[in-house]
Order: sequence, then structure tokens, then C-alpha cells
Amino acid sequence: MAQERVRTGIEGLDVLLNDGPVPKRSHVVAGPRGTRVVIPGPALGSWSADRLIRARTKRGSTAAAWRHEAMVLALIAVIVAASVASAFMSGNGPAASPPQDRPLASAWSDVFPLTEPPAGRYDHTAVYNPASNRMVVFGGKESALTNSVWVLRNATGLGGAPSWMQLAPTGSVPAARIGHSAVYDAASERMVLFGGRDWSARMNDTWILRNATGQGPPSWTQLSPAGSPPAARATHSAVYDASSDRMIVYGGSDDVASMDDTWVLRNATALGGAPAWVELAPSGGPPLARISHTAVYNPATNRMVVFGGQASPFRNDVWVLSEANGLPIPFVPRIVAIALTVVAMGLLALGTQGGPSHRLLPRRESKAVAAPATHDTAGHR
Repeated sequence: MAQERVRTGIEGLDVLLNDGPVPKRSHVVAGPRGTRVVIPGPALGSWSADRLIRARTKRGSTAAAWRHEAMVLALIAVIVAASVASAFMSGNGPAASPPQDRPLASAWSDVFPLTEPPAGRYDHTAVYNPASNRMVVFGGKESALTNSVWVLRNATGLGGAPSWMQLAPTGSVPAARIGHSAVYDAASERMVLFGGRDWSARMNDTWILRNATGQGPPSWTQLSPAGSPPAARATHSAVYDASSDRMIVYGGSDDVASMDDTWVLRNATALGGAPAWVELAPSGGPPLARISHTAVYNPATNRMVVFGGQASPFRNDVWVLSEANGLPIPFVPRIVAIALTVVAMGLLALGTQGGPSHRLLPRRESKAVAAPATHDTAGHR
């Protein structure tokens, strides 16, 4: 079996996942399922954790030795656990073979909802709630521009027969439009609408649709975010980060030309505070100004990926914007690494307090010999 090695990021400290040669000037401590921890420096002994535990009961092992060596092995366990978990998260660790594509298993099927559908349209938006299996469609052009809101229940064809229903939200209603953007927060059941155009001008207004999937009384509210808003635009892109409640808007066109600016709407659903616009100033690039492109967002890495669009001529380039929501990455692995470092330092400190280290080798049992009692000059024992 070929040897697999997981790097821990600490020079000389690796995890061997199966048999293989051990580098010189290092030693191993056995782990579960054949895992071996390779440690630089002089050998502590080739003992596995269970042998060390059994050795604790031997009369020859002192409490100080047990305490110290247990701390060392605990430290090793922390490092191994963090390293293996990191390797799996990054995709570098051993894993089952990826599923093979099965072209014949994929199939399109026409869905025939039970109720009357909306009129045919284009240049609209749609968002989806996986928990309720509902799709929300807004705006676009039918025979004329529209501002209607429709919901498709059982949108995937699972859980029941699909059916359309038109919502009748209360409150002031956004103007009919095309080329707008819409993002959705499943936790609050709110859809955030931005920009677009009608036949006369571009727009830069922002609206919230409460109870967007129709599972409660829907209502429209126009926002008045703080800060200078983006220029009016259409055919832009927008993505949403639910963890920070921020919407990221990129590109599009005003009445004159295409744009390449990036904007963030903080508190986009208006639940965690007052909404506010802020323009980002990313380094690198920027991509060519463009319209009618696509954008997706990965909340785990805080990165937005932009593809294609029209930028004289049509484009097929791919761009990635890091820290897309305008916040530093809440890099959990980094925080975990800091925490583990603190734990490791504490473990070593505790181990050191237990006294000088003893070799991890079983001692031969010997009978203790009692020393004769001594008396001081005052006659006290």
C-alpha cells in the first residue's frame, strides 16, 4: 500500500496514513487505525497511547512521569486532530473516490402546475427557499413591463403537485421593471430588490418584500439606506451573504456606459440595524466594465465569482473577488489554530510542572526498601 502523508504545517511533523519509511532523526507514536505521528528529534519511545495508559498502573512509573508524558501525548493528539481535520476540510486528506458522472441518470422533465401560470416573461428575477420548496418570481417583461410577484409551490416537483399563486403584497409597490436584481434571506423570509430599469430610465431604489414566499401576509417596504447610493443601473449582478446580512452589487450599466464598481449594502434586510451603502475599493484588476454577467458567492470563503457578460465584445473570463462583503474573512481555522496553540502551551506547562521527564519504557518491578527512622537532636522523629 502506498504511503500517504498529511502535512501539518509544522516542519518535520507529519501524519503517515499507512506504512512507509520514517525520516531520519525522527520517531513515531502509533495512532488509531494504523496512523503514525512522525515527530522530529530524539525518540520518546515507540509506545502507543493504550500501552502508555496500561503503563500508568505499573509501580515503577511515577506520577510525575505519567503526568508529563500524558501531556506530551495529549499535545500530539491535538496536533494530529487539527491536522487531519484541516486536511479533510481542504480536500487534501484521504477520502472516498468522488462519484462518477452518470450522463444517463440526469433527465429533464416538464412540470405542469395545477393552477394558471403567470404570463410568459423574460428579464425577471427568481429566488428560492429550499425549506419550503418555493420559488418567487418578480418583474420582467410580459407584453409590457410588470411588477407582479408569483410563487411556485412544490417547485421541484417533490412533496406535492406544483402550483402557482400570485401574491398581492400590501404597502407601496415597486415600479414595473427589467434588468433588476433580487436576493433572498431564508431565515427572515425577505427578498431584497435593487435597481433595474423601465423604458425611460435606470433605477437605484432598494425594496424589501416581507414573507416573500407567501407563507405569511406579504408586504413591500422601500428602504432609505444611509450613505451615498450606487449610481442608477440595470443588468448588474447581486449576491447575498446571510451571515453578515450584506448584499454585494457589481457592474451593470447606467444611461451612458457599463460600470465596474462594487457596492455593499449593510443590514440588507433591515433587521440587524439601519441599512447603509458602502463602495468597495478592491486591489488588483479590475475586470472590464460589463453588463448581463453572472455572479455567485461562497459564504465560507467570502468570495464572489463573476463570469462572462457583455463588455465589447462578449466575455468568457472569470474573476474572483476576495473579502467580497467588505469584511475580513472570519477565518475559523486560524482561530482554531490560535486556540490550539494556547492549549498546547498550557499542556506543556502542566507537563513541565510534573517534574523531569522519564523515558517511556516499562521499568522492572523492584521491592521498596524502607529507610531507618532518624531522630533529630530534640528527639523528634
